[in-house]
Amino acid sequence: MKPGKQLLYEALTSATVSGLVGGRIYHHHPPKEPALPLITYRQVAGTVDTADGAPAFARSRIEVKIWGQGGLEDIAMAVLSAVANLPCRMVSDVDLYDYDLLCRVKAMDFEVFSPL
Repeated sequence: MKPGKQLLYEALTSATVSGLVGGRIYHHHPPKEPALPLITYRQVAGTVDTADGAPAFARSRIEVKIWGQGGLEDIAMAVLSAVANLPCRMVSDVDLYDYDLLCRVKAMDFEVFSPL
């Protein structure tokens, strides 16, 4: 099975999401002076759970941020649709504002489960 970060990235590059942000999906941080809207993603935590004393599956906590002036809710719905078939759950959904880029940011955290 693929690691959680790779599973989520592949979901983000689906036609539904990329139709809204193009190829502007970046690992960690957006570039300087980016075109908006865009998405960033990064793994913020991870653990390995055991069963009968042996590693059974990994839990990866992946943060997905949607950056833009507007339309973030439409992109968020596309992200939720894209990850619907993954072994994951959304942990949090927070609306923020970035004062450097002067844009809205929707931060969504997912916990992705990957069998080992």
